[in-house]
Amino acid sequence: MCIFITSMNTDLHFPFIHISIPTPLWGNLHTTRPLPEVGHGKIDSWFLAIVNTLLVQQKMIKATATKVLAGGKTMGREGDIELVSIEYHGDVALVRLNRGKTNAINLGLTQKLRETLKEVQKTSKSLILCSSNDKFFSIGWDIPELYYLDREGFAEFYRAFTGLQVDLYTLPMPTIAAVTGHAVAGGCILALCCDYRYIADGKKLMGLNEVKLGVPIPYPVDCILRSIVGTRLARTITDFGEFYLPEESLKMGIVDCVTQLEEVVPLCEEKATVLGALPEKARVAIKRDRTEPVERQILQHLEEKEKIFLECWFSREARIMLEEQMKKF
Repeated sequence: MCIFITSMNTDLHFPFIHISIPTPLWGNLHTTRPLPEVGHGKIDSWFLAIVNTLLVQQKMIKATATKVLAGGKTMGREGDIELVSIEYHGDVALVRLNRGKTNAINLGLTQKLRETLKEVQKTSKSLILCSSNDKFFSIGWDIPELYYLDREGFAEFYRAFTGLQVDLYTLPMPTIAAVTGHAVAGGCILALCCDYRYIADGKKLMGLNEVKLGVPIPYPVDCILRSIVGTRLARTITDFGEFYLPEESLKMGIVDCVTQLEEVVPLCEEKATVLGALPEKARVAIKRDRTEPVERQILQHLEEKEKIFLECWFSREARIMLEEQMKKF
């Protein structure tokens, strides 16, 4: 095994070291860590701990890749599992996220959702976005997978996820998020891109914690959130990166309804049916008038905002925070 110290910064404000292990099949594994105080005599154990972290990462990637090679993976599928399923209830399409217990968002799920949105436009009058389980609507991005992508690979995912936000937000039909489980970070983003949000009562969390991971809020949903709750509340939600219980989310305007778990999807279906039955040209025009100014703002600044996000994602501060976050997956 070869270990390379690829860069070191001895700046007094933030001394750090960047280390990588090259692997022939899985690419380079990287980590960035602050340098310890040399006088404490703990350099050896500190360095070995970092190497151990990289080896654990290597095993995680190898295990994931082995599973993919054995089971097969195509866009919208992982092994024998469909990442997104569709149920048709009359003119209402129930689109269910189905990527394990947490519905962690990766490129495959993102692409499949975009494909599904195009499909339901041809078959339905309204859409409900929900989960295949009641624990998580979505935990957000699949950080353990996305963390190891190089800049080109991550940029591909980020652009696809940006496109998904715009596609869902501007979809020319009523959309309702049936939030029966936690919807945090990227999961909260998907819910916010829908026209309405119904959430189950109890300990179901929503929120945008990106600032605690060293990255900004993706620009499309930043604009969307401001249009929903106003600049002042959006400032609180994005600046502090907290998660909120259903009643707090309702008070802030993040959701439209809090109800019992078993009532979430039926109430969404009832509302979706009513909305879908309204004169199509009129409701499409009304929604377009609401979403068009926001979409225009998003597209106008999208390229520069993407550059800023990528710079933050690959910054040394974010690398450290993301490594800590991966332990929760």
